Amino acid sequence: MTSSHGLRTVAPARAGTPAGLQRWITSFGGVNLAAVDDDLLKAARTALQASLRLPPDAREAAWALLAADALLTWGVESAANAPDPEVAIQHVLDEVLAEAAESLG
Repeated sequence: MTSSHGLRTVAPARAGTPAGLQRWITSFGGVNLAAVDDDLLKAARTALQASLRLPPDAREAAWALLAADALLTWGVESAANAPDPEVAIQHVLDEVLAEAAESLG
């Protein structure tokens, strides 16, 4: 399955995801491990926003950040395997930079 940006699901790579991380992805990212393409990036953004809203010393902030990291990693893996990786990876970078700009804003 591919998106308009040429990203493909990397669900098979998620088979060994620890149960704790699966819960954090669902809780903080709002998606399950079957999420594809742009949903991964949106979920990473949601999880990152959750980590920034929580007190820095809260354990949940670290869990949300780990969920964001996993989701972003899967988004990059998907982009790297896209028919046009340069376009797909640029899309990932645009999403990350947009979030960074909003967070600093």
